[in-house]
Amino acid sequence: MKRISQQPPEIQSMFNAIAPTYDRLNHLLSFGLDIRWRTKAIDLLKEKQGGTILDLAAG
Repeated sequence: MKRISQQPPEIQSMFNAIAPTYDRLNHLLSFGLDIRWRTKAIDLLKEKQGGTILDLAAG
């Protein structure tokens, strides 16, 4: 997998343009459910303390 610094300039530009508004847009488009999803994920992780967590495309 390439690191973002190894990506073509067009892809870097796209991610740079999206980054400042991503969380706000995600919140609006999910009708606020993103907060519930994050809260639920945190609650589930608390039950599994001591394990290893792999974050795959979680944003």
